[in-house]
Amino acid sequence: LHLEFAGRMFGVSDAAYHALGTAKTLQALDGSRIRCAEVNRTLVQTYLRRFEETGRLNRANTLALVG
Repeated sequence: LHLEFAGRMFGVSDAAYHALGTAKTLQALDGSRIRCAEVNRTLVQTYLRRFEETGRLNRANTLALVG
């Protein structure tokens, strides 16, 4: 996640931003059958749609982000 986006959408501070990395998550999942989803257009659209549904993002902003 981009820091500015994380800050606006989730209230993440600069200091907490680095905790959003995936290294510890991947380490914790090692040996399990759980796999992280590939970050692609479909996944991002899913997140954006959910942000719209919860009022975190309005449709005009979503359209500008996905072009």
